[in-house]
Amino acid sequence: MSIKNKVTTINCPKCNQVLPGWAERCQFCGYELAKGFARPVDLKQIQTRNRMSWQEVAYIAVSIIVMVEGSYLVLQGLQVVPSLLAPVGGGAFLGVIGAIQVGIGAGLLFQVEWIQFIAKLNCILNLVLSSFGLLTALMMRHPGANLASGLFNITLYGFMLFLINDIGDV
Repeated sequence: MSIKNKVTTINCPKCNQVLPGWAERCQFCGYELAKGFARPVDLKQIQTRNRMSWQEVAYIAVSIIVMVEGSYLVLQGLQVVPSLLAPVGGGAFLGVIGAIQVGIGAGLLFQVEWIQFIAKLNCILNLVLSSFGLLTALMMRHPGANLASGLFNITLYGFMLFLINDIGDV
């Protein structure tokens, strides 16, 4: 939502220059508009309208988390950070997966439609896989960490899917 389309203008009483409706001082002559000066638009209404919702803040946070996690995988692939896969030849795999994840996080951050679509598919796939992992954990005698991991992944990917549907353009 653009402010430019919503703001009406006023004229400065001193120099007659056009000002935004919420102006408190003339930017041309410095004349201070009185508190009682009739304004067509209230500055507080504009500021309130343009605040980000919690969904938008969460979407940005999730996008950054995806990028940070991808960067961590790239560092593991380059063997800067220790990894279980890197010593057995999995470093390149980790690096590629990490680079893809960084790209997806950046695409989400800049709201690129086709990246949002790929991220949606990734969330759905991870929800299905996490559900199977959760069912497997429930069949074990001591589910412990596997159960917690499955619940966490289902919550995380479900939340990401919600955010992409709510904020995204696809």
